[in-house]
Amino acid sequence: MRRKFLCFMEKRDAVAMVFYLAGGVVRGLARLQYVVFLLQKEVGLGGFWFEPRRFGPWSMELEGALAALEREGLLSVRLEEPGPADAFGERPLRVYAASQALVERGGEEFEKLAKRDQFKAYLARRLVAIGIAIPLPRLLTYIYLKYPEAVPHAEREKVYLWRRLYGIVAQR
Repeated sequence: MRRKFLCFMEKRDAVAMVFYLAGGVVRGLARLQYVVFLLQKEVGLGGFWFEPRRFGPWSMELEGALAALEREGLLSVRLEEPGPADAFGERPLRVYAASQALVERGGEEFEKLAKRDQFKAYLARRLVAIGIAIPLPRLLTYIYLKYPEAVPHAEREKVYLWRRLYGIVAQR
């Protein structure tokens, strides 16, 4: 069953803000999906439908929004071989680069957010900074621990192994 999230920001504006906070570039569709998922869950940005999938929470709506931004010339995508930091990610790696106009739109939305709620703005900045920097399995392990509904039943053993690998303790 799908649930609608109460979000105060349009979907495209949330995506623009991610690119603004990420410096205009995000490496990997899966990473982008996970960062938007976290912003939606923890800050209330977006409003995309996410479903549990084998490799984490996934939104076909977000994929569609990214494709539309690409068609409009606001986003470009290039393929490259993943580096060591992307070892568990997609192959080939999709690198998303936002246009200056999209980054500026994201900056405007971030400023609006900061005026409304400084704590949410701070949290959004930290989530994006961490989300684009840490290894993908660690990011996914955090999501799975905090949001168990995002874990397909078949993947729970993998999450347990990643928790042990990264020394992550579940918070209660």
